[in-house]
Formats: sequence, structure tokens, C-alpha cells
Amino acid sequence: MVRQCAKSRHKGSVQTKSPNTNSSQTGIEGSKGGPRGCDGSRPSEALPFDLQQLLLNVFKDTFASSFSAGLPSLIQEIKQHLYNRDFFNAFGRQALLEAYAIRWSPSRALAYADIIHSSSGLLAFLSHGGRKIGRLASPVSATYHPNIPLKNHSGRQMLEPDSEHIRTTKIVCLGGGSGAEILGFAGLLSYLNGLATCEDGPLDPPSEVSPVQVSLAAVDIADWSTVAHKLYGGIIGSLRRSSISSSESTASKDPPLDAGTFNVDFYQYDILNTEASQLANLFHGCGLVTLMFTLNELYSTSVAATTNLLLSMTFLLEPGTLLLVVDSPGSYSTVSVGKTAESQEKKSTQKKYPMQWLLDHTLLEAAQTRSSKQSDGERQWEKLEESISKWFRLPQRLMYPIDLEDMRYQLHLYRRLL
Repeated sequence: MVRQCAKSRHKGSVQTKSPNTNSSQTGIEGSKGGPRGCDGSRPSEALPFDLQQLLLNVFKDTFASSFSAGLPSLIQEIKQHLYNRDFFNAFGRQALLEAYAIRWSPSRALAYADIIHSSSGLLAFLSHGGRKIGRLASPVSATYHPNIPLKNHSGRQMLEPDSEHIRTTKIVCLGGGSGAEILGFAGLLSYLNGLATCEDGPLDPPSEVSPVQVSLAAVDIADWSTVAHKLYGGIIGSLRRSSISSSESTASKDPPLDAGTFNVDFYQYDILNTEASQLANLFHGCGLVTLMFTLNELYSTSVAATTNLLLSMTFLLEPGTLLLVVDSPGSYSTVSVGKTAESQEKKSTQKKYPMQWLLDHTLLEAAQTRSSKQSDGERQWEKLEESISKWFRLPQRLMYPIDLEDMRYQLHLYRRLL
């Protein structure tokens, strides 16, 4: 189910590229020069090709009526608003939200699944280390109102978290309203849960990966609840139909992921101005927090407020919680700190810092000092993985009505210490 929770506002995050929209279904536009990129990287093979195509089909089928002659102009309007940093108007209408989800979320969903699958720390977390949380509320309504959950598509209740074989993992995705995180995690989890229950699969024994039950909280500035609800219903329905069609040749008729094992809540929060009690509830029992193409925009909005958010998270998150930051690499993620010159007579005090430097400084240094008010305080975070510049490349055989693009990114993975 997807539930819309309490409303608030914050500066959202987006990174854009020029779209090339076509009315007919086309193959994915990959890197120039063939399957291998100029950096030697190859298209993603983290998920089976058929599952990657299924995820793209969810976007295509969910927003089928939006693939119209007016789509290119909507995409251009979004780009113009984002260029002007006018987030309110960029995400102020449902048509713009759907156009954004159509254009940028599909490739990111595949990229996020690939990133998590390729990370030993994240894959171990999902496969073995998911944290249990309390029983989730049953859905009671199918209409969109604040604080009222949406109807569960299958009518099934969430499993008890203390089930012998099922563990519940809570994931919080800051800036995750546009559907990329929802479908990225859904695709990867369906794959992992399929491996966990497949006696003829590549794992020996199959129990090397245990089935996982996930509660995902998507947090963003705009009201993405309708988009999230549609995409959630799309992926659950697609996996169910795929499972039914293949049941004749498999031992199990149950889909690897359904409404009983994958739950989504949407929160329209101003994450930089959210009350401490709301943050505490949001992060309670959380095992993984993601900031996907979000942190740089938060820094651009307010370095001080973003730093305070990261420090607040330090003291709200339980030991062992993972923090994943993915953003644009290089000069695209440079943050200006200080004041610009008010006149020619006054010197500017503004300096530019790489986003990853500010992030490391806050978590690995400032959080340590703040914890004891002394420079030799205990470490609060450790850095598990880092990649300054990396490519995700789409398999060229994938089909989608408009061109999608490969994604270049930087990655930072941290773990909260005792």
C-alpha cells in the first residue's frame, strides 16, 4: 500500500538532462560507441533483463495516457522551472509530476537497483541485516487525504515482523517522491526474494538470502502521493501477473514481492524545517536512509540547515543504520559557502566546496566533536564505500517510448557507529 502522511514543505532535489522525446517506442539510447562506455564500463547486469524491462513497462503502462503530443512541452516547462530554481512551479501540477516521473524516474529506478546490488554493504543489509520494526497499520481508505492510508491493492495484511523467516526492514528515502526509489527497491527486492525461495536458483543453499519485508518511507516537497500510489499499484500488479503467467513452469505461484511484503508511505515534509518530534518518528526503527540526487540541492538551499539535519540524523538513527548518498559528480555538486560581495568596495567571503567534503566533514568530524563537545570525542560514523565518479549504463535492448540516458554519479555509504 501507499499511504500519504503529514504534509509540510522543503526544497526538493532534481538533476536534469535534455530530453529527446519520441511518440513511438524506441530502444534505449545508451552511451555513444556501443555497449561499452568510453570509461570501459558495461551495461548493468545486476537485475535480469526481463525484470529491468518489466520496471520500464510499469512506468509506460502506468502513465500511458500521458505519452501524448503535449509531453515534450511539459518536460521543457519542468526544465525551465528547475533552471530558475522554481521548485514550487516545477512540481506544482499533477501533469508536471507525471511528466517528470515519465522522463527521469525510469532510468534512475534501474540505476538505484544496480547501485544497491553492486554494493556489498547494502546488499548484505537487504539480504541479511534488515531491522525489524513494529506491525504496520492496516489500510483503511482508497482516497487521498492527509494521514489516511490508501487501500492495499491485494487486501492482504502485512506479515508480523517476528515471523520465523520474514524480517521487516524500514527504509527512509529523502527526496524520494518521484517513484525511482520505490520501483528501484521493488525490483531489487523481488529479485532477492525470488532467489531466497527458488530451490533451483544460483544460491546453494537458497537460505543464503532470506525473504525480506520492507516498509519504505518516501519524503519529498511536492505532493507525489498520486504518482507513488499509481507506480506502487503498477509494480505489485505487474509482478503478480508475471508470477501467474510463469506459474506453470515453476513450483511457486506466489510473486516474489506483493502488498504483504512491500509497503510504501509518502510524507510531504519540509525536511530542512521539520519538527524534531516528526524527524524522530520518521527515523524510528530505520535501517537505511537514502539521499538520491537530493543532498546537493539541500546544501544549495541552506548549508546550515542541511548540516543541522545531518547532525540531527546522527543522534536519531540507531547504531548500525546505513546512510547512502548518491548525487551528481564533479563540479555539478559544488556548494558555495559564505556571503557574496554586496558592493565593489566589499570583498566576497564566499568559498566553494565539493559536496562530498562538506558531507565527510559533517559526519566524520563535526558529529564526533558535537557528541562530546571535545575534539577527541567518539566517532559517530564510519565510511564504508565511496566512488567519486561512476557510470550506470542501460542495456541497449531495453524498450521505452522515449529516449532514456545513462547516469553518472558519485556514491558515499556510511554506517552509524555505537
